[in-house]
Amino acid sequence: MSIDGLEDVAAQWRERRRPYMLAAADRADVIIVDPIPRQPATLWWKLVHGDEPPPPQ
Repeated sequence: MSIDGLEDVAAQWRERRRPYMLAAADRADVIIVDPIPRQPATLWWKLVHGDEPPPPQ
């Protein structure tokens, strides 16, 4: 998804949660950051975990 698309989704989330966040409106905010760099999955990882990406190091 593009950054613009993510920002649109985040704006919708903020608008929908607004009625429920009266005391601490900033606690459930959405922050878009650069993706976490990940190493490619090894054959062992793919056999054990399938298509799930390996955790960042």
